[in-house]
Amino acid sequence: MTQALAFAIAESAADMKALAIRIIDVRGIVSYADYVVVCHGTSLMHTRAIAEGIRHDLRSEQVRPRNVEGGNNNEWVLLDFFDVIAHVFVEDARQEYAIEALFSDAPRLPFEGGVEPEELEGQRYELPEVDDLNDECS
Repeated sequence: MTQALAFAIAESAADMKALAIRIIDVRGIVSYADYVVVCHGTSLMHTRAIAEGIRHDLRSEQVRPRNVEGGNNNEWVLLDFFDVIAHVFVEDARQEYAIEALFSDAPRLPFEGGVEPEELEGQRYELPEVDDLNDECS
């Protein structure tokens, strides 16, 4: 069940054009979660849209986060879904906090969705259209 939730979070982030989505299996490493999903957006607005998209998509499946940290003007949004933690960053904050380095020995689950940063080189990147998800997720 928790692995399916981690993939659902990753898929939702991919739908919002999140970059470099990683699913990390932290079972047996930490006691507060089984999986950590990490991704980033291209701007503060994109990062917020990714986080709101995740909340919206999972809410339609009757899944709500226990807690959300960060938000409107933050470079990092953390969504706590009990056994799965999602970290949505802007790229600079992702590099600065290096969450993935904390779990460098943990297995990564294969995930093919999302956009890899090198795919954007020399291309115009279009952000997804976002209706006011904040109203729907409140």
